[in-house]
Amino acid sequence: RQNQKEQDQKFLAEKILYNHKGQSFSLAELAATSVSNPAVRRAEFMTRVKGFEIVADSCEHACEFYTLTTPSKMHASLSKGFKNPKFDGTTQSQAHKYLNQMWARIRAEFGRQNINPYGFRIAEPHHDGTPHWHFLLFMPKNQVQTVRQIMEDYALSVDGDEKGAKEARFKAVSIDLDNGSAAGYVAKYVSKNIDGENLDIGVYGENPIEAAERVETWASVWSIRQFQQIGGAQVSIWRELRRMEAVAEKGSDIEQARLAADNSDWKAYQEAMGGVICLRKDRPLQMVYEDDVNTDTGELRQNQYEELSAPKIFGIKSGLTLINTRPHTWTVSKVFEENSGNASNLLSKKLEALKG
Repeated sequence: RQNQKEQDQKFLAEKILYNHKGQSFSLAELAATSVSNPAVRRAEFMTRVKGFEIVADSCEHACEFYTLTTPSKMHASLSKGFKNPKFDGTTQSQAHKYLNQMWARIRAEFGRQNINPYGFRIAEPHHDGTPHWHFLLFMPKNQVQTVRQIMEDYALSVDGDEKGAKEARFKAVSIDLDNGSAAGYVAKYVSKNIDGENLDIGVYGENPIEAAERVETWASVWSIRQFQQIGGAQVSIWRELRRMEAVAEKGSDIEQARLAADNSDWKAYQEAMGGVICLRKDRPLQMVYEDDVNTDTGELRQNQYEELSAPKIFGIKSGLTLINTRPHTWTVSKVFEENSGNASNLLSKKLEALKG
């Protein structure tokens, strides 16, 4: 995985993007400013956690931390490293799919009982690579016991009578926002699953940076999504808003949401988007996509697998207002020797072009 990343970085460094305005940037520099950069991804995630915490505090909602694990038959080894005699050959991706299916059933039950928690899910491996999930969820205080009961019931729905199941399958911890911080509580879980920064030592006494590399590799090999938002306005619109300049209508829905995103105010962004409990179709801002069309032939483009390319992000709309957040046309080219003298100017050009 380390070799693969080195090759990826070399590829990015050798590619230059040009647009119709004559601006040029290396792919490596642009990647460093996006969420593909672990430091940026960690900072954005913690901003969102803190924003949800502020929302919960203002609404006097409860803050809960849950852990869901799989049945023992999905674990290749026991806690002390010995082979598990119950192991049925389940792969890590299959175990993750099991947790996904369980969570889908839990959310369906939440929907039937009009329960709408919001927060985040974090997936990480046990010692043998089998995934387990952590949840940081916020909800009205009168729903806490119902949420706990629903999650425990589904966690024990498969082999729930086996030894240790009741203690291991579902764990719940209440976080008192008056005496602590939800963001502070999950900071170690976020860091150890991204880059290990700001940790002195890992969970098992290991080097936290090396441990984070192993976790990231595990997630990549088994195609496991490590972080997922639950409820609230989607982060994709937040990211597009941060690309925009100010709009003329100062009090419009788009400008209010853009200001919140530009100021990294997740709480204000949620309010501008209709609140944390709002159906996506009812939110004032919507993402707009466009098909990737070959302008020469008028046909939809195909990817390298001869499949139709997925629609691309065009921008954001609010009512009849449509804003293109990606107006530039880009061309990728290799770095030629004659361009090497301009390399020192690329970063300054990029910062100037991306200002604001």
